[in-house]
Amino acid sequence: MTLIEKKWNEIFPDFVFEYKFMDEKVESFYKQENRLGQLYKLFAVIAIFSKLPGIYTGLASFYGLFSG
Repeated sequence: MTLIEKKWNEIFPDFVFEYKFMDEKVESFYKQENRLGQLYKLFAVIAIFSKLPGIYTGLASFYGLFSG
């Protein structure tokens, strides 16, 4: 890496030499995917639990119509 950095500094003295390894970059993508997946699960649970009272009310009124 030092040889590459020296050549970089010779050719492009005004620019900073920065590098990242590919496995670190791929790992960061997977971390973002996992966070996004957890967020989707959270919103799915919230959506399900917010609909339960409506389902209960609908079933209770349906049962009330036909029970007598």
